[in-house]
Amino acid sequence: EAARRGASIFGIDINQSAVDMMSNTEDPNRFARVDIGSQPIPFETKFDLIYALDMVCYLSDTEIRTMLCNCLDSLDPLGYLVIQFIQGDWVRNPTQPPLDREESAKWKLLEGSFASDNPLRILECGHLINLAKSIGGELVGEKTTTETFGLDERFMRSNKFLMFRRSDELNKVRV
Repeated sequence: EAARRGASIFGIDINQSAVDMMSNTEDPNRFARVDIGSQPIPFETKFDLIYALDMVCYLSDTEIRTMLCNCLDSLDPLGYLVIQFIQGDWVRNPTQPPLDREESAKWKLLEGSFASDNPLRILECGHLINLAKSIGGELVGEKTTTETFGLDERFMRSNKFLMFRRSDELNKVRV
């Protein structure tokens, strides 16, 4: 959608196949294989928006701090960093009818994720906010979404979106 509206799109991924796929459809110089938990963003530009989707929950706290520093350093002083992460997976008792407003209490939080071999880590929202604040990120917004999986709506996932900008103090130091 951003490209359709005229934005210049850049992308990084740890998976070379994903980078190759995007490079085949867009300018290949705007896509790179990067381990954002240990490597800087390789583009010589400042961004209005950086959107981190489905990745922070695979990083350690040290890697998250590195990622946050890399992203905040790559933002224009008025730019934003949006981070999406999974807050939890839920299961509904299969004998219950489909979810409606009165039945929301019949969902149980699952420990871990749907797949036992998935290294995904469920993060606490406050923990991620504190990590960002510790390196000069300022929280400016948050949103939660929920989505169900499967035709029987037995499983549900809660996603959190946090929006940060560089703090005024950080902008003074880094501009």
